[in-house]
Amino acid sequence: ERTGGREEDSVLKRAGGEERTGGRERDRLPDTTRRQAAIALELRTAELESVRERKRVLRGRGCSVIVFGDSRLEVSLQYGNPWVRPLPASDLVSLLRPFRGVLQTVCILCPEKADDRLREQFFRAGAVRITSPDHMSLGYRGEPHDGEMSMRRYVKRVSVEIP
Repeated sequence: ERTGGREEDSVLKRAGGEERTGGRERDRLPDTTRRQAAIALELRTAELESVRERKRVLRGRGCSVIVFGDSRLEVSLQYGNPWVRPLPASDLVSLLRPFRGVLQTVCILCPEKADDRLREQFFRAGAVRITSPDHMSLGYRGEPHDGEMSMRRYVKRVSVEIP
């Protein structure tokens, strides 16, 4: 039930807006705050699970790495929070191929002689971008995302034959 006046409305709007749902108003968190909260929750959950599972959370300033002992795939956190999992080279394509529509950025850390072979396997599995560890969270305009070039959605190729 709402009991406030104009002053409360003004405070709500300055604090991130208001959302009307069934006659009630509640504060909305800005996207970055919501994202940070989700990441913090995931990291804390991973830390708690690490007691019973083969998992370890390494935290840095504004970043983290979750190291898993299994090859089970799941969505990783974004924005400087990747996970590391052992994926045997012999099973790489078969493990990753089912995720080709969402497999995006991959970082390969291995001896240089194996790099070319692994890069080829990751592309065959559906990866759209392979980069160095320090560029994992960086992007560029028009980069591939979710297995496709974004401009293909908005650009139509045509052909005209002039007599």
